[in-house]
Order: sequence, then C-alpha cells, then structure tokens
Amino acid sequence: MESKPRVLIVEDNKINLFVTTELLKKSGYQVDSCTDGKEAVELLSSQSFDIILMDLQMPNMDGFEATHVIRAADSAVIDHNVPIIAVTAYATENTRRECFESGMDDFLEKPITAGTLFEKIEALTGPKTQSDENHQETTGDQETANQQGATEGSDFFDEKEFLTRVMDDKNFASELALQFRDQIPQLMEMIRQALATGSLRMVGETAHKLSGIAANLSFGTLYNQLKRIQESSLAGEHDTLGTMVDEAEALYIHAVDVLKKRGYLPI
Repeated sequence: MESKPRVLIVEDNKINLFVTTELLKKSGYQVDSCTDGKEAVELLSSQSFDIILMDLQMPNMDGFEATHVIRAADSAVIDHNVPIIAVTAYATENTRRECFESGMDDFLEKPITAGTLFEKIEALTGPKTQSDENHQETTGDQETANQQGATEGSDFFDEKEFLTRVMDDKNFASELALQFRDQIPQLMEMIRQALATGSLRMVGETAHKLSGIAANLSFGTLYNQLKRIQESSLAGEHDTLGTMVDEAEALYIHAVDVLKKRGYLPI
C-alpha cells in the first residue's frame, strides 16, 4: 500500500494544531509540527516534507514571511518547491491574493473539515490534472460560504457539525472539549489584561485565536461574539469592549455546561 504524504503543520494555536493533527493521523498521514515560521524554516533546512499547512498569524515569523524564505533560492531550505497551503480564519480576497503572491499554492479556511483538508492535500501531492487546477481556483469561494454558514447561521451549539468535524470519534470529541474548557479562561484573562493596558492589538489577536477555538467546537454564538470583539478592537472601540468580553465569558460558561450535559465533559 502506498504511504500517505508527510505533512508539516505550522500552527501556534494548540487546539487548532490538535484538531488538524488528529484528523491527519486518523487517516494515515505522517505528521510533524512547528509553532511558528522560524521553527518551520529551521526544520525544513534539515528535513523534507510532501506538503505544508501554514498558519498565517504566528509569533516570531508569520506564514507569509516563512513562505518567502522557503521559496527563496538562496535559503538553506532543502525543498524550495514544497506545496504550501495557507490556513486562515478569514479568506478574504486580499488575503488570498497575498497568499498566492507570497508563493503559497492554496488556502484552507478555519475551522478545518476533514473532507476539504484531505481533498486539498491530495490535489497538491497526487498526480496533476486540469480538473485539479480548475478545482483549486474555484473551491475557495464555496468553502468560504460553507464556513460562514456553519459559524454565523448555526444555533448555540451545532452538535452534528461538531461530530462531523471529529469524524464521529467520541474520544476525539471529549479530548477537544477538555482542551476548550481548560484553555479558554487563560485566553480570556489575556484579553482582560490587554484591555487594562490599552493594547487593543493584543485584544484583537487573542479574540481571533479564541474565535477559531469556538468554531472548532461549533459554538456559533460564542464565535460571533468573539468576532465582534476582534472587529471592535480593530475599530478602536475601547469603551464597549469590557462589556463584550463579559458577554463572551458568560457564553463560554454556558458552552461548558452544554458540553457537560451532552456527555463530552465530566459533570
């Protein structure tokens, strides 16, 4: 049997990394990971991979800069032509254009779904056909529409979507729920500290990370609230953010309660 491609995930969000790694490993892919672009460049100078899943917003070196280094002929990277898929929560036209201009081959919008993930990897690592190329250019708009519908139009907790994301694996779902329960409070506290010091940029970046976590568990209402916090921080609306964070924390507490009642967390 032919082995699955070797995948490098470059992602600083622990829950996003966990979800992607589990999906790939459950389907037989070989997986390694780094938490920022600088680590990825260093690893790629000594090892080769079949494909890279590259987050865009990371500390030390973001996905765009890392891709520029990987593609540079004078860098120490072994394979300058390794396929790179950008992974982003917001695949706007400007972001897509920037991804392609930096040398990336495709993009994947968070929260990741198994079917789309495998499809995009196989399209870039399997035999090339004209239909593959056409698909690569057209699926982005549909994927964006699907993701928006999943997060913005869902009920408080879309359990069916959540189970689909974890491939109906209850153990996977429970582990993801535990990480959600344990990691959200720390990130919420980071937002409060950033508000206290007036660092709206940090508020926005942390809310962005939190919204990705909420989307992975299909908590649409919490996701939308965190998106509003991010947008308000970008607009400099400091006076309204404290109340919005209070509301997000209340939604998180309710989300944990829902996960307990559905059996994903211990009572």
